[in-house]
Amino acid sequence: MTEGQPPAGARAGGQPAGAQPRERLHWVDFAKAVAIVLVVLYHVGGAGMDRMFPDPDGHASGLWTRLNAALLPMRMPLFFLTAGLLAHRAVRRPWPVVWRGRILVLLWPYLLWSVAFAAIAGFAYRPDDPMGYTINRLQVIPYAGSAYWFLAVLTVFFVAAKVLRRWPLVVLAVTLALAAVAPYLEPLIDRSLPDLTTYAIIRVGRYAFWYFLGCYAYAAVERLARVNPALLERGCSPLSASLSV
Repeated sequence: MTEGQPPAGARAGGQPAGAQPRERLHWVDFAKAVAIVLVVLYHVGGAGMDRMFPDPDGHASGLWTRLNAALLPMRMPLFFLTAGLLAHRAVRRPWPVVWRGRILVLLWPYLLWSVAFAAIAGFAYRPDDPMGYTINRLQVIPYAGSAYWFLAVLTVFFVAAKVLRRWPLVVLAVTLALAAVAPYLEPLIDRSLPDLTTYAIIRVGRYAFWYFLGCYAYAAVERLARVNPALLERGCSPLSASLSV
């Protein structure tokens, strides 16, 4: 065998000869990019509303508010659905492999940017007491209560999906039920638990189903998307809206 030449029966990339490379679902990348853009627009429309539309009662500000509200059922469910789709193979890999590639890669940005946000955001959101705001933001970091809560929740979802992957139907049924009752449980959670813990619990209840659906039902979602991607979008949005009421 010539030096630098792959062994017989092997192909570039480590695939065996004759194996068909799995086609990447480009719509998943596009859908995740759309979800991220929608999240950015949501926050711009919230925090920057007074700068974008100086007249809060004007037609433009009202239209923007209604558009943001209309996109609520799709924004985060789409984000977590695509995250689950992209994690469906990783949950089958050994823990040492995913520790750095799937867990630490989410945790260190969460910690870094949560601390950075806590250190500087008080001057914008609480100019009368920036230090108090910073202390509060630091306290909620262990409970996924920072502005970057989704990174912590993604870590929890991935670990849970890996641990529970032998019982996908049970997990999907439980998380679907949890999403259905979440709007009714949220007021009770707010009253019964410390403020530090409610933020993450509520979001786990809302979005766990979409992550596990992408992770465990990848084949079904893939088939549906290949037949008609628009059908997937039309089917997910009403379901998400009904679970968000």
